[in-house]
Amino acid sequence: MEEEKTVTAALAAIEEAGGLASPADLAREWGVTHQAIEKRIRAGAFPEPAVRAGRMRLYLRAQVSHLRR
Repeated sequence: MEEEKTVTAALAAIEEAGGLASPADLAREWGVTHQAIEKRIRAGAFPEPAVRAGRMRLYLRAQVSHLRR
């Protein structure tokens, strides 16, 4: 029961932060190429991802929304 509350709270926090997005998601939403996002990541213009799963990086939209140009 406690685990269920923890999961529910975590999912609510992620939703409140705009959800999770991969670099490809952000490129599509921002109208830029995936390579442009990757270039910004390599240049250090992005924060550390909220989640790493293997090679997949996921950012909270609230983490990166101010970087949209």
